[in-house]
Amino acid sequence: MNNYELLKFREWLEELAYAEMLTEGIDLDHINKTIKFNANHENNVDTSELINPTYTTIDSIQVVSIFKRKHNFEKTDGSPLIHALKGNFGWSIDEKSIIELFKQFLKISKKIESKYDTIINVYSRSTLNTQFLHRLNKVIKAENHITDLFMKIEASEVLMQAVDAKGVDTKTSKRLMGSIQKMIDKDNYFTYKMLPTDLRQYICTSCKVEERDDLMYSEMINDKDILILDDTISSGKTISDSVYAINETFKPKSITVITLFSKI
Repeated sequence: MNNYELLKFREWLEELAYAEMLTEGIDLDHINKTIKFNANHENNVDTSELINPTYTTIDSIQVVSIFKRKHNFEKTDGSPLIHALKGNFGWSIDEKSIIELFKQFLKISKKIESKYDTIINVYSRSTLNTQFLHRLNKVIKAENHITDLFMKIEASEVLMQAVDAKGVDTKTSKRLMGSIQKMIDKDNYFTYKMLPTDLRQYICTSCKVEERDDLMYSEMINDKDILILDDTISSGKTISDSVYAINETFKPKSITVITLFSKI
């Protein structure tokens, strides 16, 4: 099946899913900041096992996403669900909805080819990635699991990249450094989520591999098929940075990224 035929087949599956009401979504209550799983529509986030997972490529990196984020009239594109799962910004999700989401997650995960030697978690202050890894391990049987490979670069260090950024006009430079300075003042934790999308291109990298890990994990990564886990895709910079950091230190046979939520 060529790419055109595959595209038409996916479109047919989506039409079938909508017709049979097999897609699922989430309901948002903005007043109480609560989220509930709803099996009767596909609004906000598509969690159907029929048309998921989704596949895309970012900087020549194959990316597989379990759930499909989508635009909506409220312009929230499913982000409240991510906030609720992470416990951010006052959003919450009831236990029953979490159970239903993870049921869908496991069903979709089983459709992913299980050929990886090592699973690596992207650095995160949230427990979401750890929970994600734990459940994915039940489906994809990898020999090695690494949760502490990446070291997050502090915002103050990223600020030096901004100062040295080439081809940046004065106005853009001020915006760039101002945004990073806010992170420094807050907790010195750098995150692309607090950086406007048009400024992310000027950041060289946001993570690195500690020198001790070169020896500790070389046998698990060199000449191995690697699966990297991240929670969601926004601009794709975190994914690019993570793969770059691994390739700078190790020589993997292949790298695939899997995310819980797709890019819009």
